[in-house]
Amino acid sequence: MRIIICDEIEGKLVRGKGMVWELTDPYVMIVDGVPITVKKRFRTNFASVPKIFHGIISQIGEHAPAAVIHDWFYHCQKYNRKYADQVFLEIMKHLGVPLWKRQAMYYAVRMFGWVAWNANSKQTNLTNA
Repeated sequence: MRIIICDEIEGKLVRGKGMVWELTDPYVMIVDGVPITVKKRFRTNFASVPKIFHGIISQIGEHAPAAVIHDWFYHCQKYNRKYADQVFLEIMKHLGVPLWKRQAMYYAVRMFGWVAWNANSKQTNLTNA
């Protein structure tokens, strides 16, 4: 998988929402020749890491660009969940995230990501009704 990171993540912390960031500019990455544009004002929590694991893996870090794209894929659901998770893994590899960390994060989204996926699916269905 070929990854080209086109932009820096520009955003601001959303008050009263914990570790939620709102993009102040669009964020663009090219995955296998396809531009992925995360829209301005999109909100991300980067990585949904349970607090018990924050000492090992933080919500924000070297994996942040992968997490933003992954959150966007889960939000839009233009691609299937398996592909979204695979892209997440490949971007982390491209970014040089250590193998143990990217595997832990990848397997976490494979096992538990369905909760967020289904919640976003319900939201999408409600807004399209």
